[in-house]
Amino acid sequence: MSIDNGSKIVPLTSDHKPENPEEQKRIEQNGGKVYQNQSQIPDPSPSNPTGTQTLIGPYRVFPGRLSVSRTIGDIEAKDERYGGNPKVVIPTPEIRCFKIKPNYDYIVIGCDGVFEKLNNTDVCNKVWEASLQPEDLRIPSTVHQRCGSSIDMLLHECVNEKTLDNITAVIIGFQNYETHVEKSRTT
Repeated sequence: MSIDNGSKIVPLTSDHKPENPEEQKRIEQNGGKVYQNQSQIPDPSPSNPTGTQTLIGPYRVFPGRLSVSRTIGDIEAKDERYGGNPKVVIPTPEIRCFKIKPNYDYIVIGCDGVFEKLNNTDVCNKVWEASLQPEDLRIPSTVHQRCGSSIDMLLHECVNEKTLDNITAVIIGFQNYETHVEKSRTT
């Protein structure tokens, strides 16, 4: 969440990763496993006497082979007909309630592909960068169009950073965001 015209950035959730001790305990208690792949690849560099290099992948959940421990979809991880276990990778969200204060700008809700390469600060900075770009005076933009442009820029940045996962994001702008964006258009 962006606060005070981007001067404060506050995370509203924690990542649901299988290596998180609470998630790992829940996964294992429900019959799943947390693992990490390792691969050996040739490394002929003179500084490596073994001639190989070990690549270590992200922590994953079995069944499903996912690098997250909670998700809405992923039938292979959840449906028993496909070897899944509905108690291992769960759809239960983390819910946080808060009052929207006048200095709150916006929140960005995004899937793990967005946050695979960008942290909360990167995400908020991209949103502000796109939102505050000078507009084409022949085609005035609404705050809704600015939100759309912000998400477009954010998703393009994820692609530029070579994320390998799906990328979905939504911005929910509050009054302070609209006021700041409108003010930037007139100055």
